[in-house]
Amino acid sequence: MIEVIWDHQIFSLQRFGGATRYFKNLANSLLLNRNVEIQLQLGLYDRDHAPKSIESCIRGVPGSIFVPRHGVLRFSINELFSYYYKLTPRIRNVPTIHHCTYIYPTHIKASTPLVVTHHDCTLEKFPKQFRRANFTIAIKRKIYQRADKIIAISTHSKNDLMNIYGIPEKKIHVIYHGIEAPLPEEASANPFLIDPGPYILYVGARTPYKNFDGLMKAFSRSKAKEDFILVAAGGSGFTSSEILLMKQLGIAHKILGFPNISQTELAWLYYHAHGMIYPSMYEGFGFPPLEAMSMACPTLASNSSCLPEVLGDGPLYFESGDEDDLADQLERLCYDKGLRAALIARGKEIVKKYTWDSTADNTIAAYKAALG
Repeated sequence: MIEVIWDHQIFSLQRFGGATRYFKNLANSLLLNRNVEIQLQLGLYDRDHAPKSIESCIRGVPGSIFVPRHGVLRFSINELFSYYYKLTPRIRNVPTIHHCTYIYPTHIKASTPLVVTHHDCTLEKFPKQFRRANFTIAIKRKIYQRADKIIAISTHSKNDLMNIYGIPEKKIHVIYHGIEAPLPEEASANPFLIDPGPYILYVGARTPYKNFDGLMKAFSRSKAKEDFILVAAGGSGFTSSEILLMKQLGIAHKILGFPNISQTELAWLYYHAHGMIYPSMYEGFGFPPLEAMSMACPTLASNSSCLPEVLGDGPLYFESGDEDDLADQLERLCYDKGLRAALIARGKEIVKKYTWDSTADNTIAAYKAALG
């Protein structure tokens, strides 16, 4: 039996997001293994916002409606609980390992092996797009040096760790994410409530490195703008600068946004889209295009960072940062029926490679390696 301690960090800071999703899905698979026990040191929490999949693992105190949902205050409260847990005696004499859920130093004994998951080097690649980037990078450097093993979610991510932080290769385990089983089409829900006509889909946040502006520019110079609308799902509402660019490009009437969207509504958008576009200039893994392919949505992706590694021959690719090439490939995606059929078939095969059971098995191997 291995007892794995997960700290509160990512669960205190966010309810949704890629890292939270990673740990919840990993837990679901790890808990099926009788040789692993998870202790989530969440501290003060409210039942409505606890991660349901691992609620039985929480070592904390249920609060009330007055418990801060997420953010700095909740983080600070749970830091006190973490320090308390450090002082409490162990009940069972079993191997214990700490898997850090974020990047800040943790309250663990020096003798406890530490595992950290490295998701990407977005901050390091685009420091001007984030507040306090240099401070966060310094914190990451400290915990990566302290860690006994680091899980990288792609080979590209591993190479960034080695090149930027000087981490030795023997310390890194490449473990790909899994993806959840897709919702069946009949369980999806139309967010339009009416037939919207043909559309192409963008999914996720629109931070500058995600290159949504580049997609709008390519869309405006392609034939596709005559026959399709562009739907942006997820993220926040359109910013004033995005709205201004839409107007300058003459496509404001051809773009719709769904910032607050449920999983059932997102599934409907995948199933009914003419295609999904993922123009990001950098990713550590890339969930949305895999989700799209799992729901028979032909996909066009940038050839940047880890995307060719993870997505294989599932999508159609365009040259990252080249808006003319993006416009050309967008037209192919929209009008070449034979290509779309091939992309759907290839995509269904690619997603079979990524299961959370495989992620859990490989993570257990990393835990054992950290224990020596």
